[in-house]
Amino acid sequence: MKRWEEIRKESISEHILVAHVISVLIFFMAFLTMTNVPLDGGLYKLILISLMGAFIGLAVFYYIVNRIVSGVLLASNPNLTDSFLLLFSYITAVSILFLTGKADSIVKIIFIIPVIIASTSLGKTAGLITAGFSGAILFYFDFKAGFEPGPSVKFQADIINSMVLFTLAWLFGGFADTERVARENLTLLANTDDLTGMSNHRHFQEVLRESVESAEKNNKSLSLIKLDIDYFKFYNKNYGYQQGDEVLIQVAGIINSVVKWRPCFAARYGSDEFTVIVPDTNSEGLKIAERIRKKIETHSFPGAEVLPNGRITVSLGVAGFPEQGSTPEGLLRLADEAMYKAKYSRNRVQLYFSVIDDLRDSFNGAERDFFHSIKTLLTIINAKDRYTFGHSERVVYYSLKLAEKLNFTTEEMLILRYGAILHDIGKLEISRDILNSTEALKPSDLAILQKHPEWGGDIVRPISSLKKVIPTIIHHHENYDGTGYPEGLAGEGIPLQARILRITDSFDAMTTDRPYKKAKNFVEACAELKSCSGSLFDPGLVDVFLKLIAEIKNEHPDFNYLSSTQAGFTYT
Repeated sequence: MKRWEEIRKESISEHILVAHVISVLIFFMAFLTMTNVPLDGGLYKLILISLMGAFIGLAVFYYIVNRIVSGVLLASNPNLTDSFLLLFSYITAVSILFLTGKADSIVKIIFIIPVIIASTSLGKTAGLITAGFSGAILFYFDFKAGFEPGPSVKFQADIINSMVLFTLAWLFGGFADTERVARENLTLLANTDDLTGMSNHRHFQEVLRESVESAEKNNKSLSLIKLDIDYFKFYNKNYGYQQGDEVLIQVAGIINSVVKWRPCFAARYGSDEFTVIVPDTNSEGLKIAERIRKKIETHSFPGAEVLPNGRITVSLGVAGFPEQGSTPEGLLRLADEAMYKAKYSRNRVQLYFSVIDDLRDSFNGAERDFFHSIKTLLTIINAKDRYTFGHSERVVYYSLKLAEKLNFTTEEMLILRYGAILHDIGKLEISRDILNSTEALKPSDLAILQKHPEWGGDIVRPISSLKKVIPTIIHHHENYDGTGYPEGLAGEGIPLQARILRITDSFDAMTTDRPYKKAKNFVEACAELKSCSGSLFDPGLVDVFLKLIAEIKNEHPDFNYLSSTQAGFTYT
């Protein structure tokens, strides 16, 4: 649609530009007639005609250059160039008429030029007003010259000239106004979501790109908010899509009510996702996101009682330019990642934060350059196995929560954090077919997969700041009873951080859909951890972790929400 609009605009602009240029060139034709007029005024009239010719030439040159750069639209809003051209053409027409005999002039038709310019550039009303003033000038010269005995041929001719001018103004101006209205309506249809009346995905992408370019050019910041309705599929399943559409309409109305007094841009991104662009600020983005969250949380939606806590909520992610994302695509990706982090516990606002970016800032110059390479490798892994990125972030979340319960020191927390985000980096060496296999792996493929902890240690080894993290990466698949890999360590011979990752890594793997296995619910996953306590997992850490999960469930009842047919769980 955007390309079609551009082609249409270029075509119309070309026709108007040529018509305007031809119209101004007609002034040159009229100017040539003035050179044959007896110079009754002597030098004064010669100078006046010469100056007028030079002025016309400069005006034509300026107008052509300006319009080639900016284009022309039919019946557009008045701007300086259009107003100047109209005023110039009208004054020039009057001057030519004055210098070529006034009522006796043979080029009275010259008034067609300002009428055409006014009608095509500013619309029918401006064209009719210009035609009226032109007719008044013609009649003024007629009255000034006096009437001939009997019927005045000149006066009758000027009546006809005026009628022609009004007809052209009505015709060209009417076409121009109709085109303008059609253009505006087509643009509105192309940019608007039919259901909610908000801007649609296509328009959002255009505005985001323009907003980032403007912020970069003017050295300003902006925030991007992306939000998703929690458990909307579950709501649709219970009440049907028509009722779900009503919820979308109401959510859109709430978002608009929050941002309508601010220079924000809100859009429906798709399905149950919405976006808001907040210009000139980063901190205000968080405040607006929180206002949206609270207003939706407290709004009364029909049928919300079937959802957790009996209400409809949203999860919002916020990312800022240029601190976090420096391109439209990057900013949108980071806001999306922040939103999905918010959905871990639902009904909250999450400012984008990456453990990877935080880790980068702790290195010196040479190591930072090398870490950029590691970050690129992690991006490649994400492309090969989309599960890996979300999995690593969740493992960080669970691991740090558990470490808080164990009163880790700052250094121990850092080792655990970095180990959690980098523990699967060795999968870079593993083919996509093995990572995304939907069947049980062959022994040879399984042997390759079990190499990734060692390969991960080798990848980060050149960074001296990560020296203490390497054991965590290498041993995160060791089992408490010594049956794990790669070295078969057992008990407390396994680094503490690696024992934590063995639990959190397994828990997230069990509660996440994989290509080869459907996710367990929290009840089933906790039961699995308990049954493998002492064999695969450190029993003391399992007990603390299960209590942690129970606390999370009590604080956030909708966390990893189970359907109403499944019993909740407690752990003591």
